[in-house]
Amino acid sequence: MIPFEYLDVTAKDFYWTAYGADNPVAKKSKTLANAFIINFQKWRQKGKGLYIYSATKRTGKTFLSFCLANEVIGRNDANLKYVNIIDYFDLTKRTYSSADDREERDKIMKAAVLILDDIGVDVSKEWMNTKLYQLLNYRSLHKLVTIITSNYEVEQLKVDDRVKSRINDMCILLPIPEIPVGEMKSDKENAEFVRSVMETDPETH
Repeated sequence: MIPFEYLDVTAKDFYWTAYGADNPVAKKSKTLANAFIINFQKWRQKGKGLYIYSATKRTGKTFLSFCLANEVIGRNDANLKYVNIIDYFDLTKRTYSSADDREERDKIMKAAVLILDDIGVDVSKEWMNTKLYQLLNYRSLHKLVTIITSNYEVEQLKVDDRVKSRINDMCILLPIPEIPVGEMKSDKENAEFVRSVMETDPETH
């Protein structure tokens, strides 16, 4: 379930300087991210993960989560699972679950490191809150590391208070600067592509 473009990224692939050389949020969060990598066994013993958030879209939250997760599983004996919150709800709401669905849910629940991506949707239905709480509660009780990404601060999430409480118990907050570096990168790549295709090939004239 891991997106192909994130399979091999590690900490060296995340450029904190993209937010500006002196950005105070980036500096503080980089220090925390490095501590997560270097002292991962301490995080693992306590079952602590990260809550990576920013209100602005395309700031690099999901990319950073994979850079950190791939780095720690490469250095430690740990397995990684990834799921987008919408896909997780879709997986859990199926009335007639197949053996494969049940196995996938079990792997998500028990993974040593789980990336739970894009929490922030309106979890207005009771069954959604229940399923999300069950997932987080299991991982909290078993001290499993969870990396959560969101466009919202924890208190802004439209979820039950028990879910917010679990997130606060499990995760250390890691804010990302409100700079859409992903969008800026796409704009640059698109501009370069347009320039390349607009160039005249001398052999055609």
